Parts: sequence; structure tokens; C-alpha cells
Amino acid sequence: MRWVAPGSGWVKLNVDGASRGEGNLAGCGGLLRGSDGEWIAGFARKLGSCSANKAELWGVLTGLQVAKICNLEQIIVECDSVAVVQLLSKLQADGIADSDTTLLTEIYRFLQKFSSVACVHVYREGNKCADSLANLSFDQEDFFVCFDTPLGVIVDCLYSDSRGISYPRHILI
Repeated sequence: MRWVAPGSGWVKLNVDGASRGEGNLAGCGGLLRGSDGEWIAGFARKLGSCSANKAELWGVLTGLQVAKICNLEQIIVECDSVAVVQLLSKLQADGIADSDTTLLTEIYRFLQKFSSVACVHVYREGNKCADSLANLSFDQEDFFVCFDTPLGVIVDCLYSDSRGISYPRHILI
């Protein structure tokens, strides 16, 4: 399993959510990279108490907001939660329903702001940089931080991704 750069003209948004402890303290993080794997922006956000899937959805929304600020148009959203990717695909196909949450309504609104958006499941091994940023959210003082340049904690991961280094996927039978 490995990270794969997007095609020419596309930008890849990798997102992840994380939760810890008894109170389900949660955070999310993500990063935007271009077709050569070049860093565009990254972020980490504290969320308070919520489920892992909700943290993933907050990562998607935050990443789309950062992508729009960067004036990007063609986005591939990669997330390691199958349930979230299915939800996003349904949202793109069917639109927003009256019973959907405010968070989903806001994600839907942002999805409409791009010329093209694809939502794709990626295994955890191909989402290591986003995972590192999501975990970083627990240790930061600020509620939200956007990074113009890569942080030292993910430089090795970015290098591995840009070189196409694969990671084994362990499957329990």
C-alpha cells in the first residue's frame, strides 16, 4: 500500500480523523498535494468530543475549505474510512436530505464549489501523512492551524510518499 500522486491538473486532499481517551476527544488533519506530490497546504484541527467518523467528516470539510482558499478546482479526497467515503459518494449522487446534519449540509455546499471532486477510499498505509497531522491536533495549543510548509514530524512520510515507497498491509485471517 502506498500514496499515489494525482493526475495532471488534479490535487489530492488526504484527510484523517482521530479520537482518544474516555471522553472521545477528537481531532482531524489533512494535507493538499499536487500532481508531482508537492506540498500545497496542511492543517490540524481540535474538535472536542465526537466519534471517529464525525472527526473524519470534519477533516473533509476543513480540507475542502483550505482547498477553496488556495483556489483549487479539481480535488481528489482520500479518506481511510469506508463509511465516510460511502457517505460522501451518496451525498454527491443524491444531494442533501432534510434529515442530514448541519455538518453534511456544509460539506455538500463546499463540494459544489469545485469544478470536479472525487471521493476515494485509501488504506491507512497510504494515508500516513494525514494520520500524523490528525494526531498532532491533540498536542497543539490552537483550535485550528494551517501549515504553509511541511512540519518536521511528517517530512519523512512525505519523502516516502514522493518516492513511491510501499508499506505492507497486514490482514488477520
